[in-house]
Amino acid sequence: MGTLRAAVNKLRAAMNKQPEAVTTQRASVDTLQAAVNTQQASVVASLQSTILKIFSKNMGKHLVVSEIVATFAIAYEK
Repeated sequence: MGTLRAAVNKLRAAMNKQPEAVTTQRASVDTLQAAVNTQQASVVASLQSTILKIFSKNMGKHLVVSEIVATFAIAYEK
């Protein structure tokens, strides 16, 4: 009976540790999500800046969509 009780206690201890692991995992996910959000904001800002440069540089010119895309591709590679 003592062995069974010890096994149950071990199982309970393991179960009690699970919330800690889940909390730690959740914190890791939150940290990664924050990093992704920061990176995404940086990419969006860069794209907006590049698009503004393209359109301000070509203001007043009649551009075909393919020319805009080509200009954007060249500008984005730099």
